[in-house]
Amino acid sequence: MRGDLLGTGNTGEVFLTNAPTTANTYWRLFHGGTNSSFERGQLFAEPGNSTFNINAPQSHLLFHTLTRRRARINGKVTTHMGPGDPFLNITRDGFMMLSGQADAYVNTASRAPFSRLHLVDDETQILNPVVYAQEHGYRPWQKNGITFTGNSDQGYIGHKYKGNDNTDFVVQWSDNPESSPYGTDRMKFVFTTRYDPGTPRGAATNDGVEAMRFWPKEDLEVNVGVGDFAPPSIGDPTERLDILDGRLRIRMLPDDDEADAEFKVMVVDDSSDPIERGVVKWKDLSLIGGGCSSGWTLNGTDAVTAYDGNPCPPQAADRVGIGATFPHLG
Repeated sequence: MRGDLLGTGNTGEVFLTNAPTTANTYWRLFHGGTNSSFERGQLFAEPGNSTFNINAPQSHLLFHTLTRRRARINGKVTTHMGPGDPFLNITRDGFMMLSGQADAYVNTASRAPFSRLHLVDDETQILNPVVYAQEHGYRPWQKNGITFTGNSDQGYIGHKYKGNDNTDFVVQWSDNPESSPYGTDRMKFVFTTRYDPGTPRGAATNDGVEAMRFWPKEDLEVNVGVGDFAPPSIGDPTERLDILDGRLRIRMLPDDDEADAEFKVMVVDDSSDPIERGVVKWKDLSLIGGGCSSGWTLNGTDAVTAYDGNPCPPQAADRVGIGATFPHLG
């Protein structure tokens, strides 16, 4: 129906449906035939409510702008996650994908959407990219949550079901296989405020100020850095827990009875070695101060001092004073 042929002043409502509220009202689109297998879309209203409904009765529901496919809500679909992949026949009914790149939908290497909501970005920082939904970090428990894929990387935030009424909330991110030539992917907690181009570092800069960083050192070890590790000169956290600056405080100290068993004492490396300085280590309590802070040595149940062979000064040639700060001869 062409509104421009209806005459001047009559083009405001080219297509109008006004039906009673007691019956279903459908607008239906068929493509290639008239039986139900050729029905592609429905717009309808149901009796007893004021909702407006859209349905794709055969397959996915697709949304487009500017001749590009931007979103898809899956119909009933079960997907195989690729050759050699153990995650077979993953059900993705009703999963939704949003993307600015049509390649995310039509690339045969892409099986997006991976989760209930999947955001696929088409921006990439690598040369000659193949833009698709990165699958390296996908796991089949990533269902009820949001998946992020872009720049050839992947992440997920959502539920991980472990059993009936046993659910973990997971923040997951991934990296390419170890053979990849590209950089390691980190998780960062970043705070920003109003941008100030004259600020060299901190929340007003483009990168903001880091509160915490998780750096996957290897497959079995992730180091955690507390502080602003953003400047490249600082590098990644070098220990399992690396506090860049500031002080560590324990507000509730133990009030138990004093320990009387053998314990190791925590100490901090005060050497000039930039790798070891500040690292928490341990020392035998009996060796604190070289083990000779008192000058007395236990010999059985006796305390002795100032004799040849005493492991702690003084030796036999030294003097011992009682009631005097500096002992004198004679």
